[in-house]
Amino acid sequence: MESNMRTVNPDTTVHPLRLELDDDQIRDIFVRIDANDDTVTLEELEAAQDWLYDYIAGSTQTVYGTTVVQ
Repeated sequence: MESNMRTVNPDTTVHPLRLELDDDQIRDIFVRIDANDDTVTLEELEAAQDWLYDYIAGSTQTVYGTTVVQ
């Protein structure tokens, strides 16, 4: 039987730009995307996508994740 466990490096699970931006700045990126603002960079888009994924996963998650630090 195959295990569902997966090892991840916590330092690489968040887009680096998210470490520099707060939630209001991320929301501003979504407003700019919605307005078809051509100045949105690929880095901003990826950071916003990463934030959105975590938001949806956190809102719909039914079981708490487990973190094991060794």
